[in-house]
Amino acid sequence: MGIILVSHGNFAKEVLASAEMIIGEIENIQAVCMTMDDGSSGLKEKMEQALERFSNREGVLIIADLPGGTPCNVASVLAQSSDGIAVMTGLNLAIVVEASVAGHKSLRDLTEYLVSIGKDSIHQISFKSNSETTEDEYDE
Repeated sequence: MGIILVSHGNFAKEVLASAEMIIGEIENIQAVCMTMDDGSSGLKEKMEQALERFSNREGVLIIADLPGGTPCNVASVLAQSSDGIAVMTGLNLAIVVEASVAGHKSLRDLTEYLVSIGKDSIHQISFKSNSETTEDEYDE
């Protein structure tokens, strides 16, 4: 399975670099970054090159940064031309780390699994206010 991360600016490249900092080199994931000068046509060219790299794989999952943005829209157009391409949005580090170690799943199963990972990776971190903290809690 090949995975393409696509984003506005360098976000995709930096998320991949962060995942590789945690896991090490990841061979089946490629970042595609849309620059201000690319537009839809330039981004489409970059994505077609990335898809070519994975042409011998059993499927390609494209993970875009935002729904409805140019990277997602271009990915969707490309996916319509092939049953072997799936598209999801919500690119984040948890998804990329999990995608790199997920093992062999079908394209559909991997996509569904990573969507759930993305949703589950969002948490609000809450702390007790100072007025709720007792001195005993500091002694533990």
